[in-house]
Amino acid sequence: MFNVKPTIILGGPGTGKTTKLISIVESEMSSGVKPERIAYVSFTRQAAYGARKRMDLTEKQTPWFRTLHSMAFRRLGMSRTEVMDNEHYKKIASMLGMSFSGFVDLEAPAHGPEGNKCLAIIEYSRNTLQDIKQAWNNHGGSIDWFKLKRFSDTLKQYKQDVQLIDFTDMLEKFIQSETTIDVDVAIIDEAQDLTPLQWKLTTVAFKDCNKIYIGGDDDQAIYKWNGADVDTFINLKGRRKVLKQSHRVPRKPFEVADKIIKKITNRVDKEYYPKDEDGSVRHC
Repeated sequence: MFNVKPTIILGGPGTGKTTKLISIVESEMSSGVKPERIAYVSFTRQAAYGARKRMDLTEKQTPWFRTLHSMAFRRLGMSRTEVMDNEHYKKIASMLGMSFSGFVDLEAPAHGPEGNKCLAIIEYSRNTLQDIKQAWNNHGGSIDWFKLKRFSDTLKQYKQDVQLIDFTDMLEKFIQSETTIDVDVAIIDEAQDLTPLQWKLTTVAFKDCNKIYIGGDDDQAIYKWNGADVDTFINLKGRRKVLKQSHRVPRKPFEVADKIIKKITNRVDKEYYPKDEDGSVRHC
């Protein structure tokens, strides 16, 4: 998948995966790698920008501490005036006699007005590299196929007419251009929740890296409904390091959660220990 075998950092809740990844950044910097030669990416702002904040570094010092979309946006040299905004989607929905209530949060299930549902299914299709009909069959819910198809066709034509792109276009254009990120070290956090499109992006972006570190926990993969491809994370080839001690989960909740999680057949078996505290479990 990558040209170099990655180091995979695994661990249950509270075992300090992000702390470990940040310590790797500090170690690389101590060995002479400049921070601008290190990429730290995730699909969430909290992970990507939180790492920079925890290290007390500036954006200028760490230009590649970014979300995957922001990384593509910056590397492609784009401006915000080239990107679709809320009003454009409202206009498209209105043209089709639908309503649209603001941006679709792609970290939350499709719900609400028809325009929101249509856009969520379209994004699901593109992020999972599926045909839109297949995505609708898997993820369509109550939306009518012909309404979805009209929305999809109109969206494509509208973007072409006004010469704008959306956030998923950024990833697709990055991949098509075979653009790389000129860094020595790449760190991918929360990797269990990357979509097939995002995995493809990382392999293109970091194909020339000397070192790749990937952190995550397949047991905490919660975005499969939105296209996350946890199987790719589970099947990664590389050196695995399992963090053994949780600093968050007390013994009693740990015991309950451990019994449940071990019923999952396709997972990475990880032995780790709860914090030295009983805690409590209440059944409602």
